[in-house]
Formats: sequence, structure tokens, C-alpha cells
Amino acid sequence: MLELILLSSIFLVVPAPGTGTIHSVLPDGQGPYPTIQAAIDSALAGDVIELADGVFAGAGNRELDFRGKALILRSQNGDPGTCVIDCGNGGRALWFHSGESADALVLGITIRSGLGKPEGGAILCEGIASPTIAHCTFSGNRAERGGAIACRGGSGPAIIGCDFSGNQAKMGGAICAIDLAHPSLEHCRVTGNQAEHGGAIAGVQGASPQMSECLVVGNRATKEGGAVWCQSSSPTVSQCTLADNHGQIAGGGIAARDMSAVSLEKSIIVFSTAGGAVSCDANSVAIVSCCNIFGNAGGDWDGAIANRATDRGNSSQDPLFCSELYPPAPRMLRSDSPCAPQQTRGCGRIGARAVGCDRPLSDAEEAPGSRLFLQPIGSNPFAPPARIDYGVPASDGPLRLSLAVFDLQGRLVRRLVDRPHGPGTFTATWDGRDVGDRPVADGLYFCRLRFGEHRLTRQLLLIR
Repeated sequence: MLELILLSSIFLVVPAPGTGTIHSVLPDGQGPYPTIQAAIDSALAGDVIELADGVFAGAGNRELDFRGKALILRSQNGDPGTCVIDCGNGGRALWFHSGESADALVLGITIRSGLGKPEGGAILCEGIASPTIAHCTFSGNRAERGGAIACRGGSGPAIIGCDFSGNQAKMGGAICAIDLAHPSLEHCRVTGNQAEHGGAIAGVQGASPQMSECLVVGNRATKEGGAVWCQSSSPTVSQCTLADNHGQIAGGGIAARDMSAVSLEKSIIVFSTAGGAVSCDANSVAIVSCCNIFGNAGGDWDGAIANRATDRGNSSQDPLFCSELYPPAPRMLRSDSPCAPQQTRGCGRIGARAVGCDRPLSDAEEAPGSRLFLQPIGSNPFAPPARIDYGVPASDGPLRLSLAVFDLQGRLVRRLVDRPHGPGTFTATWDGRDVGDRPVADGLYFCRLRFGEHRLTRQLLLIR
């Protein structure tokens, strides 16, 4: 798996398994396939089910079953805002239960108004099914457990770059992991979801959900765990921002119960509107390092973490987020933030978002080599070639710089730069080919820059 302890956002590449046939589906049922399920049933492993813009609804467009095949289900243009599966509260969208692997991919689709009975309002993963769900939006879905996604029985879906909002459940407003499930969430936004326990995410019965570089904001638990609630489980929260969440009884940020063990590192928990930052019962523990916990209504460094406030890079300071009027992304950090890399006593960046709201200098103003950066791709999704701009700061001597593209499994796709590098602003291009000069399949990829001890990554969505 690709290393994800990074100093910036990520370039994601999920290659399709092979270069199979593309099966196009229209929302009005015209064309060769009247429904999405009809296209899935006709497809072979490695094929692509491509959905045109519009709203897909009704029988055959929900309760979709890959039947164990390694397929890609994707929107035609990669934009979830224009391609919607509307379940109409008549069931969930997708059921993975036949051992589907990471090569089963759902990409660039909105799933709304799903109803799970009792689990997984939009998607349910069971057994060892572990699909990849990337660049999708989930809204207005409901279930008893896992308003949007539920996974159980050892399943481990990779959930990458997805948005969850307005989903509801009794347990896990957006996501619930059950019975040894181990989902991973990377670069997701989880906002405005609600549950009794775990307004955003819940883990129970030995589950071990993992969150990395996720923004978890404004979720509400009418009982415990505004952002995260766990019972007999072991969640890991790494480089995330948990802000403005609400735990009515306890745990505005995180609540751990019944022999749970929470690992919390390089994360921000701030401004909970009810409940303290972290609540553990007598049989649970929270291991906290390099975290900033501040301004929570029910308390910050108290209870189970009372003696950890100054340990291992921990702090309690206003994180100095950018103004809400700053357009690129919420909860980015000001350059003088105590969570910015240069301020954290060796912890690197704390929280999900990078430093980013200071006025960028124009090309004429910025001194060559003044900072290390990896610019977002100008058009993403993109058709080759992709232009990748990066900057290298001055150093005591030339350091080796590596700029490369990887797939989701961490395999090298193409190395773009690999040499000692002086300061300045530079441009590289990727033509959508691998090390053997073969065109790669459409999908989601990582572009990673390494310079000395620093790493920057961004996601890259290739759709020809």
C-alpha cells in the first residue's frame, strides 16, 4: 500500500484491471443496456460500466451487484455532480458480498436517498469484499448502521476522496464498521451527518477503521461521539481535522467504549459544540501524539487524556484556520498556525489541510526556490498529457528529487524526475503511459514528490 504519511494532499491513481470493453449506460434506458445492472451482468472482469450524465433511478439502477467481478463503475466525465444514482428510498445502491477486491472500483458518482435495512444506506460490503470507492458523493442516505456505507465481517473497502453529507443512522451517520471490518478513508470530507452514536463514523465488534487526512466537520451525535464512536474496536485517526462536531452526552470529537483502543496522531480536534474532545470509559484507552486539541465545549485535555497535553508534540492552541471566505478549501491553515509544519516540534503538519490561505505570490514576485510545492493539476480529471508544476527551495547542497506516479497499490507507474535538484520552479508532464511506454487504464492515481525528507502528494484522475 502506498505510504500516506505526507505533508500535503495526494495524487491518486487507481488503474483499471486491464483494458476491457466499455459498456455505456444512459439514464433513460436507451441504448444496449436498459439498466446499470444489465450492463454489469453482460460485462466480463476488467470491463468498464460507464454512466452518462443524468439521474439513474428505479429497479435495475439500485441494489447493484458486481457478482464478484473486477469491474469499474464510473461516470463518463468523472464529475459526481452530474452523474447520480438516486435510490428513491427504495433500497441501497450497491451490495458487495462476493469477495470483490480493490480492482472492483466505483468512481465519480453521487449516490443519494439510499435506504439500508438495516445496514449501509448507499453501499454494503460483507465478507471479505474490499472494493475501491473513489471520488464519490454520498448524500441523504439512511440506515440503522452506516447511513452511507456499512462494512462487516472482515471487509476492507478503500474509500478515497469521497464527500459524505446529510446521511443519517442510529450508529455511524456516514460510515459504520462492524465485526472485524477494516475500511480505510483517505482524503475524505465528512460533514453534516447525524447518528445517535458516531455522528460521522462508528466502529463496533472488533472493527478497525482507519482515517487519514480526512476533514470531519459539523457532524452530530444525539448521544455520544460527535465525530467518531467506537465500541470494542480500534480506530486509527491520522492527520485528520475534527471540528465543530457535537456529542450531546459525551465525546464531541471521539467516544471510546468497552475495551476500545483509539490511536490518534497528527490530528486536530477543535470547537466541539457539545461534549469534550475525547471520552473514554474505564476499560478503553486513547493513545494521542502530535495532536492539537482546543476550544471544545466539554473540555480539551481532560479525563483519559488529562496527563497528555504536553507529551509527544501535543498542544492546546487555536489552530488558526483560514477565513471561511477563503475559497480553495475549508479548514486550511494560516502560515502562522501552530499546526503548520515549521511550528510543530518535529511532528510535521498537524491536521487534514495544508498551509494555503496566505496570498500566493505572482510568478514575478516569488523568488525562485523560496518554497517546496506541488501544484494541483489544472484540469482534474484530465486527458493526457498532465502538466505538473513544482517548486524546489534552496538548500545547503543539491538534494535528490523524485517525482513519480503510483497506482493505488503503491506500484510505480512512471518516474518523471529522479536526480539531484537545485532551487527554482519547474514543470513536468505525464503522458498517461507506464514505464514500458504502454498507455495505462483510466482511473485514479498518486503523484508523489520526494525532496530530502519531505514528501508531497496529490491525486490525479485520468479519463480519456
